[in-house]
Amino acid sequence: MKRLVCVLMLMAMVFSAGAVMALNLNDHVTMAPNGKGDLLLFPLYVAAEGWETKINVINTSLTYPVVAKVVVRSMIYSRELLDFFIYLSPTDVWTGTLENGPNGPRMVSTDDSVLISTSKWASQEEPMERDLIEPCDDLNAIGYVEIFEAWSTLDGPDTDDGVPPIPKDDVKAAFDAATSFSEVVNVLAANYEIRYLTGAVSGTEQATILKDYNVTTGLTLSVETKIGQNANNNMCEVEAALSKNNLAMYYYNTEDEATLHFVTFPTKLSNYDCTECTGVLSEFFSENYSSSDCWSAYYGLRYWDLSENTPGAPDPIFSPVPEEEQFKFPWEVNWVTSFDFIYDEGWTLYKFIKTSSPSEDPVSTTCEPLVDDGDTIIFTGAPAIPTTLFFGANGLSIMGAAYDYGTVTYNDNPVTHYQLKEGGDPVEAVPY
Repeated sequence: MKRLVCVLMLMAMVFSAGAVMALNLNDHVTMAPNGKGDLLLFPLYVAAEGWETKINVINTSLTYPVVAKVVVRSMIYSRELLDFFIYLSPTDVWTGTLENGPNGPRMVSTDDSVLISTSKWASQEEPMERDLIEPCDDLNAIGYVEIFEAWSTLDGPDTDDGVPPIPKDDVKAAFDAATSFSEVVNVLAANYEIRYLTGAVSGTEQATILKDYNVTTGLTLSVETKIGQNANNNMCEVEAALSKNNLAMYYYNTEDEATLHFVTFPTKLSNYDCTECTGVLSEFFSENYSSSDCWSAYYGLRYWDLSENTPGAPDPIFSPVPEEEQFKFPWEVNWVTSFDFIYDEGWTLYKFIKTSSPSEDPVSTTCEPLVDDGDTIIFTGAPAIPTTLFFGANGLSIMGAAYDYGTVTYNDNPVTHYQLKEGGDPVEAVPY
């Protein structure tokens, strides 16, 4: 089989021009409506005793090898628990499982897309087994996972028969030698499966996938990678793409059926030194909440049963949200149980509100895109990812939620469906 190293190194030199920057409205990161992108967010994993979470990442390209960085984060303060690279040849898939091992939560993978040492790939005989660090005043049995597309090449497979796979040693060597990282192919797809081992049941859901995030500098394992850094889009642009005004989530609350509602804030990224929270990286949280209460997002909560009954039934023409209906999400991964609702079945509405004046108006955030040229973004809502776990007589299911996109204004001009890159000039798709 021919070796690709020389070819890929040449391609890296050809495309080693300066980093691409977000120069206009059409260059911002968006949700990936086709389920393929370059920034993957798994809003929830469970690796407590008796539970495990399997993660699958697919390189859907028939021609492009891709390297991605996996980052596992904690539930309360987004502490980095583990990071590593996955090396995907065209049509490759990586699988890994977050489980409860002999020393507590860990990541296990028998997939040859990940290394167990500097020169040895994982296998069934020698799997990758890496314990998650135990963070101070935090949890590592529950959290979330980020995956950043770190590098790809525009060259196709150079094999004797013209089809994948490309040897992983070749992909790694080309990535290690690369000097350009701005070629985005948006070909990564992903899903996760949460398993309750005692009951032998599980539920599966697609990851939250964004496209055109565009890492522009080389990612390493020696420096922590956070959303909004080393990329074509900063925190402001990512949060605008994730912004939601209201979350509508179904619930069950009987002896045989129950739900957990999870709301994840992957951009919050608290600065925590094991004694106190000293701030957040998030544009949304830093602007809307003081450092003394930096880990809170406030919301109004209403819920109904199947016959439109709701506790108190306040007159809807009045605001602000009544005090008894005001709550806060304190962490990066938050949950609300159906046991808090008095009805057997129905739905809830989570409405994000301002702490200083909890009116019915959505929270708004003003920030600047990556290039400092006077541009301004104003978005409403919160950069939230909703997830529902449903436990029923027939097993476990994972569901998303209905929601309203936050409104986004770019330089005083409303942008229709900013999250999906509508309202601007069409962007040419990258072939794959």
